[in-house]
Amino acid sequence: MRIAQIVVILLVATMSPAHAADAPPAPLSLGETLRLAVAESPNLAAQRALAESAMISVGPAGALPDPKMKIAEENWPTNTNERWTRYEVMQMLRLGFSQEVPGGEKLTLRTQRANEDVQQRVTMIDVQKAVVQREAAIAWITRYFADQAEARVADQVAEALLAVESGSARYRTGRGTQAELVALQSAVVDLKNRRTEAALQAKRARIALARFIGPEADRPLGDTPDLSRLPAAAAGTVEVDQLPEVRAALSREAVAAADANLAREDYRPDWKLELSYGWRGNSPFLLVPFAAPIGDKPYPQLLSLEFTIGLPISTRTRQGPRLDAKLRELDAARAAREDAQRQQSAEVQGMIAEWESARAQAMRIQNELIPLVIQKRDVALAAYRGGTGPLSAVLESRREELDSRLSLIQQEQAAAKAWAWLAFVFPATE
Repeated sequence: MRIAQIVVILLVATMSPAHAADAPPAPLSLGETLRLAVAESPNLAAQRALAESAMISVGPAGALPDPKMKIAEENWPTNTNERWTRYEVMQMLRLGFSQEVPGGEKLTLRTQRANEDVQQRVTMIDVQKAVVQREAAIAWITRYFADQAEARVADQVAEALLAVESGSARYRTGRGTQAELVALQSAVVDLKNRRTEAALQAKRARIALARFIGPEADRPLGDTPDLSRLPAAAAGTVEVDQLPEVRAALSREAVAAADANLAREDYRPDWKLELSYGWRGNSPFLLVPFAAPIGDKPYPQLLSLEFTIGLPISTRTRQGPRLDAKLRELDAARAAREDAQRQQSAEVQGMIAEWESARAQAMRIQNELIPLVIQKRDVALAAYRGGTGPLSAVLESRREELDSRLSLIQQEQAAAKAWAWLAFVFPATE
């Protein structure tokens, strides 16, 4: 019994990889496409890196400048008997430390400016994520309907080939003419050309989808989501100021306002504090500053405290123009934000109108036009078989049927693209 079990396990282990390799790949759903696109987007990775860089820069933005150390050998004599020696009474070795302090609220405003930059970068992540999801969804939908169109034309080619076989049999038995057979063969050539064009469009759609998800784009596609209803993001009232593109414009406006506040603070002077200590004496040895002269007392050592303050006396030519320039940039940012609000509101309303129009046209084609075209085809085919109608009417009706079905696919695709744009007007979290 044990040997039989071992044999079965070995057989399963040997055969499983082959069966796994022969198994068809799982269908590629729209949700999986979006997850792959977000995970593999280099633009999104770049925005995340910029956001991390901005976060790291917040701390240093509000920090004091680095202190400075000064070492000076001062008051060397250049004449008299003590020239170029350290025996001059005013000669000293001085060591000092200084600290510059920006005036006013510059450090606080620099921190605020850095935080606004962080907010802008985080908002750009949402903008890029929405763009990636939107474009990936549209690419998935384009490939889905391109495959549908290719399959529809392939069905017509198969029908046309059967018609050629039937026409050849009629011609051999004398019930059909050579002109009819040539017409059927010409129709096959025309349909094959249309199939080639449809295959090209399907290949282009796969290439466009591969831009977002790589080799996974070659997998068969799953079913589409429910496209008959507006997505939840656009079903109700859309808050324009919450749209990622508008939030990004608001963040840019906040950054421009922070820059203007910093420029206004330039009217406040900066100041510097310096503390230094000087060694004096008539010792010739530089490294022995406290050595007393032989037979005499050492000179006093010196402690100095220095306070320096800037004098913004040319504000009309320095601070004033800089502030005016930043205020103009703030005006530009406000105008850009208002334009983004109008543009995004118009795009949302336009996409809703496009979805409604494409849906209405698709329903009319599906419920009204295609039944009429099929009825026309059946009448023409019956007349031809009964000897009362020409073959050209049959071919024309079949061409109209194919055009109607492709037109239906085109309208459904237009509605699906508008749906995808609206579905990801806000970035999806999953």
